[in-house]
Amino acid sequence: MGKGDSVNQHYEETNIAIHDTLTKRFFMADKNNDIETMLKVTAQIGYIQQIHLGLNKNLLAENEIKNINKRLDRIPPEILEQYVTNPELLVGSKDI
Repeated sequence: MGKGDSVNQHYEETNIAIHDTLTKRFFMADKNNDIETMLKVTAQIGYIQQIHLGLNKNLLAENEIKNINKRLDRIPPEILEQYVTNPELLVGSKDI
């Protein structure tokens, strides 16, 4: 895991390495005309790709949360407290 990498980024890099290894096995099986191994490796690659998509969604969510937290950190606590005690300021209506 690289310095500054999140856990999700580490999982994504590991997932890509596994995908590359499975792809190499697929092409080796294709070269030997081993259909059974090709089918097994194809299923494994599909599973890894599904995991990869889930990780990408987590990374995007993680980055969005970090961006929101950065913005919130710049707001003085007194102003944030006003929104907590008076939620109508956020909605713009007194019918909450």
